[in-house]
Amino acid sequence: MNALSWLNELMTWLGRWVPRLILVKAGEAALRRGRNGSAMELPPGLYAFWPITTDITVMSTRLRTLEMSGQVHGREVIALVATWKIVRPSAAAYWHNIPANIDDRAACALGIRYAPDRSSGSISVAVLADLQQEFEESGVHIINVSVVQRGPIRTLRLMSDWGTHEEAGL
Repeated sequence: MNALSWLNELMTWLGRWVPRLILVKAGEAALRRGRNGSAMELPPGLYAFWPITTDITVMSTRLRTLEMSGQVHGREVIALVATWKIVRPSAAAYWHNIPANIDDRAACALGIRYAPDRSSGSISVAVLADLQQEFEESGVHIINVSVVQRGPIRTLRLMSDWGTHEEAGL
């Protein structure tokens, strides 16, 4: 432990008594929480607050795209892309990692909705409906889900084939 770590702790404690300014930019929203448990959404603007009595969390409300890694189903590889945005920061603030949650839930929905004879469009619609229902109360709106890659699995004959990219004849 550093000999002057007490000084760092003292400065951190003193800094909580100094009022702060925060700029909430366009395309963002902020959630101000008081020590008594009250919460209030703040639109874009300039705000002053006391760190000793208030916590402010700023989050982007812009449209975002999340590309999810390909999954193997049957003899196919399928990859999805989801478009989403935060519509209620007060509800979304309690999620630890929204993109990771969307990715996990989409993988589960794809596993349930996949069938080899279903078209990519019908799989996209089914997964979108599942995600919208699941995230409806959480302040996150899932706008679109698309199958961006779908194709058969190709196996290689030998590890040495990785260099030449020769595919096995199946």
